[in-house]
Amino acid sequence: MTECKLCGEPIHFNNDIVSERTGKKIPLDETDEPHNCPGRKAQHRKYYNCKDCGAEIYFDEVHISKVANIYH
Repeated sequence: MTECKLCGEPIHFNNDIVSERTGKKIPLDETDEPHNCPGRKAQHRKYYNCKDCGAEIYFDEVHISKVANIYH
């Protein structure tokens, strides 16, 4: 079995499971579900500077602070 280059988790491929958009094989996890790599999400993350303190911040579906939730 192959390992994901970004997160090290075991993955495999199936010739019958390909992306409709690109036609490429989709990496699968051990349960034959598409591999949801946390490393890939971090790689494509867009950073912003905080308007108050200037620190680098980002927004994504996985990491939502309690402060952000009060506005929803």
